[in-house]
Amino acid sequence: FGCGVVEMGALSATSDARSPQTGTALHFAAGVRAGVEWQAWEHLALRASGDALFAPWRAALRVEGSSHFTTPIVAGAFGAGIVASF
Repeated sequence: FGCGVVEMGALSATSDARSPQTGTALHFAAGVRAGVEWQAWEHLALRASGDALFAPWRAALRVEGSSHFTTPIVAGAFGAGIVASF
């Protein structure tokens, strides 16, 4: 199977407990997902998939004026699972 993927979310961080400061950055990426599904039993299937994502801009997570994390422009993910139908 194959499909398009859109991912949106927020990254957040908090500094140490002595003088807590927080930072938040919005994240957006789009790409494709491809995978396979094998019908093991009548109501149970096994699935494996992979994503390839492209972020049109890099989100930088900053706390107390310094950058702690920057999202990559290109990212990938792999997954596996069990699918049950009722």
